[in-house]
Amino acid sequence: MARRFGKVAACIAIVFTLLNAVLLSVEATRNSIFNAIIAWQEKYTEVKFGELEKESQQENVYRPTYLPEGYKETSAERYGNTFTLIYANNAGDEILFDQRPAESGTSLVDNENTEYTKVKVSGNTAYLFKALTADDANVLIWQSNGLVYELTSKIDSAELIRIGESLKK
Repeated sequence: MARRFGKVAACIAIVFTLLNAVLLSVEATRNSIFNAIIAWQEKYTEVKFGELEKESQQENVYRPTYLPEGYKETSAERYGNTFTLIYANNAGDEILFDQRPAESGTSLVDNENTEYTKVKVSGNTAYLFKALTADDANVLIWQSNGLVYELTSKIDSAELIRIGESLKK
């Protein structure tokens, strides 16, 4: 009886593993599962923009024309509809810049270790989450031209706003 139970358990484990491998190999399923996991978190702030304009195909990527001294682009990657740029300095400090169509997702920001305020970035309402500790990052999120922009870094929040205001195609 115990031997039969072991075989059944092994078969179930194999089927479960194969099913997960098949499901997670599909990007849309993987993203849905990832987003569902994020949605279950209790202490975050969700920023979601609706569809406003159709100029959100991201054929042209926006890049900041201003960066703090010593920062340079180290990575540029596309993940589905999101385009991510990473800037770093010689000390290893980073600035992450994400842009995506406004209708394609939400931004989740920890609100336990940040203080939320509304600011303006190039005339658009933006949401600034200022870090309360040196270990946490500042986050600036805003929408323009049908795209959502998100800057994340430990640099001063005024610098994040200045970077955001410098975007060009």
